[in-house]
Amino acid sequence: MPQPRSLRSRASRPVESVERVSHLLPASTPTAATGLAISVAARWTLRLLILMVGLVALLFAVGSLWSIVLPTLLAVLLSTILRPISQAMARQLPNAVAASLTMVGFVAVLMAIVALLAPNVRRQGSAMLDESPDYVTKIESVLTSAPFGLGPNALSDIWATTSERLEQNSSQIMDTLISGVAGLGTFAVTSVLTLVLTFFIIKDAQRFTPWLTSWTGSLGGPHARELASRIWRALSSFIRAQATVGLFDAVLIGVGLWLLKVPFALTLAVLIFFAAFVPIVGAFATGFLAVLIALIAQGPGVAVAVFILILLVQQLEMNVTQPLLLGHALSLHPAAVLGAVTVGGTLFGIIGALLAVPALSVIAVSARYAREVSAQASTGSTQPRDEELNHVQH
Repeated sequence: MPQPRSLRSRASRPVESVERVSHLLPASTPTAATGLAISVAARWTLRLLILMVGLVALLFAVGSLWSIVLPTLLAVLLSTILRPISQAMARQLPNAVAASLTMVGFVAVLMAIVALLAPNVRRQGSAMLDESPDYVTKIESVLTSAPFGLGPNALSDIWATTSERLEQNSSQIMDTLISGVAGLGTFAVTSVLTLVLTFFIIKDAQRFTPWLTSWTGSLGGPHARELASRIWRALSSFIRAQATVGLFDAVLIGVGLWLLKVPFALTLAVLIFFAAFVPIVGAFATGFLAVLIALIAQGPGVAVAVFILILLVQQLEMNVTQPLLLGHALSLHPAAVLGAVTVGGTLFGIIGALLAVPALSVIAVSARYAREVSAQASTGSTQPRDEELNHVQH
């Protein structure tokens, strides 16, 4: 039985539409597949190039404004430690008074640490200078014995070679000394700016969220508040976890150095604590310094004992304390941490190595939040959930 004309036309429409767009689809041939792959690779290459240009421009801007960027970054990190103390006092006192007392207490603690270490360093340094001939003899005996076997005049030859190179590079050394003296002035200015900015951050932090919302508007305000809250929590967790890890290392290694009668045991313990804020690299540098002092003052036997002590403590840290504390705080792989420290140290020196992991944690938190927002947008929800906004710090 023949179908009506209208039904025949409706049945033929899908076929006609497929025929109409079939020439727009890529042919399933090797040439077409290769062209499509090249096109996709070209688009991603262009995107990566744009990102690299933006990154280089950002690094250039940071380098140009480093004199104000550095104190600001240090003040933010320092305020993550001091703000809880100020908040506790602000329950009974005005914010300005609580912030002032917090800053005065922080400076007093730093001065107390210096006053405690200075006599110890002076006394043990004078003792090491008085015993320097014995140290020279010990070093010569180590260099002449196995496995070095450098000969009886090895130390004299090394000293002569070093003196000759110092004379050849005297102008560069003088320039370095002048730069170091100028760096002391920069350090003083940076320290003062850091303390001033820290005071204002811990005093007026509650005004940051309304200010941020006024600039981002009603659409971006919830996202800006949530992201700022997450970044603050990540930095606070990093500082607390790293301080705990540093205290753990400093106590164990410091007690071990004291039992082995290594000079500057207390000073080395304090250095180990502060060096812990530069993951991996800080522990290596302070450990090398402790072994070197033990080698000079007590000989190779004690130096080997110090090396074993530091190795055991570092293994305990890497396998127990750091995964438990930093793993939950940042969720960053050790390879990513090492890469960030290396890049930061290469670009900005010691300060760059110190700020590398906090910067990496900020990038990781921002990327995770962007992924969450993208996933919510795919389901039709573009604003942070109500339970997430309840955790925002005002």
